[in-house]
Amino acid sequence: MRPIFIVLLVILMTGCYNPFAPKLGKSGSSLITSQETVPDLLDNFKYAYTFKDSVIYSNLLDSSFVFVYYDYDQNRYLSWDRDVELRTTGRLLRYFEHNQLVWHEPIPEMTPSTQDSSFLVSFNLEMDDHHIFGDAFFTIVRNADQKLRIAKWKDFSNF
Repeated sequence: MRPIFIVLLVILMTGCYNPFAPKLGKSGSSLITSQETVPDLLDNFKYAYTFKDSVIYSNLLDSSFVFVYYDYDQNRYLSWDRDVELRTTGRLLRYFEHNQLVWHEPIPEMTPSTQDSSFLVSFNLEMDDHHIFGDAFFTIVRNADQKLRIAKWKDFSNF
């Protein structure tokens, strides 16, 4: 009976603590950031792609999110909403074995207040043997929870 008592006591003392869950914190001190600055937002974006974490990825996107890309077959820009983006990215993250995202300097140091802000950032994305180089033009918003989220992503990639 004594070992069972000890196990129950340990469970009660630790509650719902998950020792394997990444901690929230400032950029550089943990894997997942507080997402209050542009570098934090981009760190979380990189984490989501690298570790194939669709939950973290979904937290990057505002409810009004729109992805805009150029369709070379139709010779025009097309777009999709947040739901399509989450399904598409979820499939992409599951399909490829290895993902590595590199943001190129300079990363904007801005910390937007309540208004929308936009910036352009260059990237390299390696997925298995596929390499994508390009630029992303992000429009970001600060939500009521004080986190920055992407409202619009206009993609300028070279496949």
